[in-house]
Amino acid sequence: MGYSNWTDTTNALKEATANMTPQQSALATHAGLTIDSETPHIVAAAILRIALSNALALPESRPTKDYVVEALTDLGKLAQHVVSISDHDIAEAWLTYFRLTQRLKILSTLMINEGDVVQINNGDLVEVSSFDGEGRVFLKGGRGLRVWPDEIISIEGRHGDNSVSAERNRTAAENLAALRNATPAWSVSRSDDLREYEVTEQVTVDLIDELESVVLTAKDEAPIQQFLQLHRGLLPALLGGRDRYCMPQVRLGSQYVADFIMGDVDSLGVRWVLVELETPRSAIYLSNGKALDKFARKGVDQITEWRSWLQDNIAYAHRSRLKDGLGLPDISNQSEAIVLVGSRSKLVSSKDAKRRELRERLSIHVHTYDWLLERLRGAISFRGPTASNPHVFKRPTREDGGR
Repeated sequence: MGYSNWTDTTNALKEATANMTPQQSALATHAGLTIDSETPHIVAAAILRIALSNALALPESRPTKDYVVEALTDLGKLAQHVVSISDHDIAEAWLTYFRLTQRLKILSTLMINEGDVVQINNGDLVEVSSFDGEGRVFLKGGRGLRVWPDEIISIEGRHGDNSVSAERNRTAAENLAALRNATPAWSVSRSDDLREYEVTEQVTVDLIDELESVVLTAKDEAPIQQFLQLHRGLLPALLGGRDRYCMPQVRLGSQYVADFIMGDVDSLGVRWVLVELETPRSAIYLSNGKALDKFARKGVDQITEWRSWLQDNIAYAHRSRLKDGLGLPDISNQSEAIVLVGSRSKLVSSKDAKRRELRERLSIHVHTYDWLLERLRGAISFRGPTASNPHVFKRPTREDGGR
């Protein structure tokens, strides 16, 4: 049976550690046994079972195993009951009793309930979900995560506590739970939640030609942003999944707005890609060909800031839009990113060491708008299986470093 508060849980533990029952006492008298009335009923049951083993055709008494003796020693209870532990079943019954009473004592001191945020012995902040009759504390985040009461170090936020520190700790616990519960499995509910952003527009050569005209005449990224937002099927044409989504101008808290977050779904589940647009007038590198220019640096910095925000707010990002979240299941602070900036005609001579480093170390792909146009044309003209299309942005990405 599950419980939501420490009171019900400790009551269950009190019942589990209560003294011998009247029925056990009567049975002991009938069997000619003398059992102290204050003997825990768990232990009395083991004593009776052994005493009646022949009559009931039960297994014979076994010598106490070393691990039980060691555990009782660790609990500091061996000396008191040295006479009682010659049999393994009795010794194990005493061990169970002492462990239950220890959990009862700790839970009575902590007085934790469902919704409280606690720190456990590995340093994680976690939110209490429920308890069971043996004193286990279950934690939010799925996958059966649970701890014993003695693994809880401190209480870092009571349910209903709206203080700054409690809210901060609760957010940290929610983020950790969201990461732990992440699953690549796609579902109808996830699909329905993102229906508004599903890409259904057919990308044509004419549409890509229009985009090229916008890029060639644009003085900054604003006209390109507007065109891609109007034709939301263009960017996700870079992806190869069976279902594709494109979310423009995604607000990340009060600080940031992502130009686009696009995603696709394949047999591995959902994958999200962050997209930052910068001016096509950039040369990408400074004149030395080694350091990125201010526009390319700004794009990379934006991606870094978005990822940092996601790390601190991952639970909110994962939460369904129906529950006032961003509705981006399984997005992470390591999600791939594309920075579109500059054109080949403006590129200075460079060995592209910085762009390779960003791609290989941080999964940030810095490309020109020429690259985008070529990839789009290649993606829609390819006639083979989608999985073998060399022009799409594959997972895991294996770019050739093209410009």
